[in-house]
Amino acid sequence: MAKTNTVAKIGAISALSPCSKAPKIFRPNKAGAPASYENVRRRIPVPVSAGYFPGFDQSILYLFENQKFMRKRIPVFMILAAGIVPVEAFAHGGHGTGFLAGFTHPVFGPDHFLAIVGLALLSALWPNKTPWLPSLAFVGAMIAGAIAGISGVNTFELTEPFVLLSVFTFGLFLALAFRMSPVSYAVIGAFFGFFHGHAHGVEMPDGANIPLFFAGFTTGALLLSALGGGLSKMLKKPLVVRILGVLMVLFALWSSGRLFE
Repeated sequence: MAKTNTVAKIGAISALSPCSKAPKIFRPNKAGAPASYENVRRRIPVPVSAGYFPGFDQSILYLFENQKFMRKRIPVFMILAAGIVPVEAFAHGGHGTGFLAGFTHPVFGPDHFLAIVGLALLSALWPNKTPWLPSLAFVGAMIAGAIAGISGVNTFELTEPFVLLSVFTFGLFLALAFRMSPVSYAVIGAFFGFFHGHAHGVEMPDGANIPLFFAGFTTGALLLSALGGGLSKMLKKPLVVRILGVLMVLFALWSSGRLFE
């Protein structure tokens, strides 16, 4: 009998609350929480103290708790975030003299960006145990090339052509679905990575903090490699990959025409 009275009192109090129109499972618990975590997992609208607030609380939490969703969408978010930042503000003209100056070189230089992302995408598309090997070889050779660049090794006449050739090569491999072993990709990546690094070293601003500058472009290259690996999980249709490869080839040809004008 006492149990029945208690239930009746709780029902009367619930009828006066702003959430009274909500289904029973949505009503506040004893601690005052608006809903359980399980409701969020099932993408059920969560009521708040003023009534329903559908599509907000549960949507935000769902994005972060759903690992499959985040794994597919994080690369898209990164691309959009990079596009929002004004490229003009991070041009190669030496904006900053430390970490930021190094970071912006590969991230906001379209030739570096396409080559690094393209290599990572290329090596991750085919099933293998070491998809990270080509990207690490590229970054390692890039550091060596940057050291050569700041040391006065003069290969600048070859640097820009080989940087564009790397974009052309990786784009062509993507367009043709050309498959190689990770070691072969690593050798090719290391070869081109040296010239990318040499460009970073030659273009390093005067008076720059060398360790911070190196840390900056290394971090940028590793992030771009991670972006390429993420894209490989997202791009399931071969036609889309081939189109990206064709666009890279066209960019390399267009840039080469401007280079030799």
